[in-house]
Amino acid sequence: MIKFKYSFHNQVESAKIQINQLQIKEAIKTHSNKVNYLINIIDIKRIKKFGCILGAKKVTKGMRVFFIDPNNPHHKEFFNAKF
Repeated sequence: MIKFKYSFHNQVESAKIQINQLQIKEAIKTHSNKVNYLINIIDIKRIKKFGCILGAKKVTKGMRVFFIDPNNPHHKEFFNAKF
């Protein structure tokens, strides 16, 4: 069996420390102030099937690493925002 330096659960817990998680009501209120925005990270098949969050920035799961990296030619400027 391969031993990984960081398990999936360690990575998830580490990510949770670095992001703000909001309940739906909080997210709607925060999004409506036009100062912040939501980023909808979703699989392209789910976008086609269920649609997107209205007004959210759309990022497909497969492209998120490219869009986030400021040194990548596919980088999206909205990831540079400071709140």
